[in-house]
Amino acid sequence: ITPNHNHIKMGAMSSMDCCINDEDRIRDYEDRVRKEQQEAKLLQDQYDKAKQQTERQNDKKNKIQTLKEEKQQIFKQMLKEKKRAGELQQTANKYKKQIDKLQKEMNRLQDDEP
Repeated sequence: ITPNHNHIKMGAMSSMDCCINDEDRIRDYEDRVRKEQQEAKLLQDQYDKAKQQTERQNDKKNKIQTLKEEKQQIFKQMLKEKKRAGELQQTANKYKKQIDKLQKEMNRLQDDEP
């Protein structure tokens, strides 16, 4: 083997090595891309779960707020009705006194008859 042939063989080997190295780099790059895609999917899944949980919590908070407002309205209505009931009771007592007074007057008039 002459030194020129040896040099050609080494040159051919180094271009093959170059191709192999390129293939390795491409494979490594593809692996990194796949891993990054998997990580991105995991992050998206975590984000979606967190978003759903936040929405559920917001829904619960809104529902609680609505229930509190309804409770307050019912309580106000109850106080209003209680006041009205008290006023009606006073009116009923007033009429009862009038009835009692009229009943006494009738009894007195009947006692006065011969």
